[in-house]
Amino acid sequence: MSGKPGPVTPNDPLSSPPRLIPSTTDPLPTPPPSPRKRRQLLRSSEETDTILNLDEYLTIVDGYRFTSPILDPLPIETSILPQSHPLSSQQDRIYEIARNGLNATAVRGTCALWLYHSVVHGPAEPKPLVSISTWDEPTPSWRHAVTSIKKTLKNNGFGDIAVQLYHQDKAHQLRRYPISKSDGGEAIAAGWQRSQDAIAALLSKRLERPCATWSYASIFLCGRIGGKLVPTLVIKIDGTSYRSAQANWKQLELELKDLLRRYGGTNIEVEFAYGKLHTQILEPTIPIRAETMPGDSIGIAGDSIHSGTLGGFVGLYKPDWKEPRLCAVTCHHVVRPEERSSDAFANVLDLQPTCSEDARASIMRSPSAFDYDSVMGELGKALRLHVTRIGELEAEKQRQDGFLVPFSQRTLDSTLQRKSDVEKQIEIFKPRSGIFGRTIACSGFRLNNKESKMDWALVETTSPEKFAANYPPQAYEIGRHMPESYNPDPISTKMGKMERFDWVVLRGRTSGISPGMVNACNTVVDKWRTRDLKMSRETVVMGSLDLGAELKLFGRGGDSGAFVYNADGLMVGMQIAGDKELSVVTQMVDLVDDIESVTGAKVFFPTSDVRGLQQKLEWVAAKP
Repeated sequence: MSGKPGPVTPNDPLSSPPRLIPSTTDPLPTPPPSPRKRRQLLRSSEETDTILNLDEYLTIVDGYRFTSPILDPLPIETSILPQSHPLSSQQDRIYEIARNGLNATAVRGTCALWLYHSVVHGPAEPKPLVSISTWDEPTPSWRHAVTSIKKTLKNNGFGDIAVQLYHQDKAHQLRRYPISKSDGGEAIAAGWQRSQDAIAALLSKRLERPCATWSYASIFLCGRIGGKLVPTLVIKIDGTSYRSAQANWKQLELELKDLLRRYGGTNIEVEFAYGKLHTQILEPTIPIRAETMPGDSIGIAGDSIHSGTLGGFVGLYKPDWKEPRLCAVTCHHVVRPEERSSDAFANVLDLQPTCSEDARASIMRSPSAFDYDSVMGELGKALRLHVTRIGELEAEKQRQDGFLVPFSQRTLDSTLQRKSDVEKQIEIFKPRSGIFGRTIACSGFRLNNKESKMDWALVETTSPEKFAANYPPQAYEIGRHMPESYNPDPISTKMGKMERFDWVVLRGRTSGISPGMVNACNTVVDKWRTRDLKMSRETVVMGSLDLGAELKLFGRGGDSGAFVYNADGLMVGMQIAGDKELSVVTQMVDLVDDIESVTGAKVFFPTSDVRGLQQKLEWVAAKP
């Protein structure tokens, strides 16, 4: 029977996890001290109590941090398998299966059998787990090894045993999760609200340019050694400057903890990590549709590099206009990816523009040139491959007097069908190479009176067939990652406000349908500081923790501009930026207020999709 390692003693500085049934006879490298022990050593050491750059500090501290092993599927808490457990007498057989699976895929590892339960989803029946730690570098063989071991275990009557494989040296990383109400989110959020100004001031004082640049800070749940998730203040240091970011990080951590306690934030850890909010990272693949829809890609005509999301549609109306102007909404950085202007502009009939002529004249395509060229290129490549394969099979058929063996005939039939499917996709997608519309208004990159970053653009189209209603994702599109009560109207015509702990969902260019949860704490963004030194304060949405599965990311590169909907199907925000684990979302109420302020027109939402119908658009005011 296996057990957890015992307490670390002063005479045992290199304590390691249990080494049960090594998969090979070769000795494995001696593991580093346990993370808990190393953090204790760090606290009593003077090694880090000095000026270091962040790269040096993280190299020293990384193993001591309050983080969780990279587990499949979530941070978990393990316990010893008791002698009374039915599997206790089968351990040798289970280890033999795991060892054979590792040897077959040339992965060296050490096996242990535990009981585990999720620390995220609360108390649950403990389940058996074969945990395999290795010092070999990750390869494609890892996934094959886990799959093979799971399959063999199932075939031998051990189908309920989970299998995990992780790199021992890299087993601890900073993973962030949203803070829910059950995690004490109300109290944490209240303390953060009181302390964020003082924390931002301290960070700006200690991390003065050009020595260091902090990007943003907020409080999340982070995994702790042993599986427990704890609230943690995470400060992201700009990735371009972390190697030269000079500071006494240990002293700063203690000052931040003292500041948090002073404002009621007890038992909150502090972590530094390098990274920043991104607005221009792009990921490929988009759906193939015959018509423009919310969630489609959009970009500048002729720009084969940048792309974003057409979030939704609005109408602008002034009393002296005959009817509303038809506009799609996206981000300013999608329309002007190279521009850094903080000035808003509008070119709505009688309004005088305040920006460069080329910005007003941005001609937009949907899908973007980047995505159109990418999709048509992939479809063309697939079509050529099918044509070549069909030619080869037809030639073989001629050589054999019009006869093919059954396998070759089935291959020919399926290839002909795939060729036909690709030709239909090309027929659907090819007409969408035309112009969608022209940019008539942009926010510039600035903060509103609520210190929230404005990053929006309006693209007017004169073709009603390119104008649609705003469709919230339906239950069948989302699957099971949603509230049981979720049943939105087919068309959304009303706004709402994002509140902390809310479940929300977006429809984006890259992610498609992506659910998430509003974090209890907003984020303070130093990167978007204005000329008068005001800092941006933004709503943070993070991936939802799937029941027993993995952390689902909320939004990805290319989703900028996507509309966000709440559990009632109301439009509550628009995504403007993000990083690996979170997205920054502008409140829809603030977005509409700013559009009306800049354009001088009233914003309306369409109540129906009239493409192909000879009838007038119907509207409802965004603000009664």
